[in-house]
Amino acid sequence: MLIETRQERKRLSFHSVIFQAVLPILAFFVLTSTGSMMGSGLVMALFLRTLYEQLRDFQKRGDIKNWFWQVQAEVSHRIQVLYFTGLVALFILLSLLLI
Repeated sequence: MLIETRQERKRLSFHSVIFQAVLPILAFFVLTSTGSMMGSGLVMALFLRTLYEQLRDFQKRGDIKNWFWQVQAEVSHRIQVLYFTGLVALFILLSLLLI
């Protein structure tokens, strides 16, 4: 039922560029300051989940402009692709800290 009504829920806190700007900072802090694999895994799983949600939006809708709901300006498709690519690269770099 939650999957069927997914499109009805808009402006989610976890589905915003502001949250995704804070998440890599939080992930870097957790990965470098704690030895806990639980905490590191949790923050990286959250990061991966947001990337998965964005990828799914790209595949279904062709854009991720709904993630920019807190930004007042219109965001072009090129900027959206660069933003997503940058987040994937950042995720890969942070994943290397786990090794």
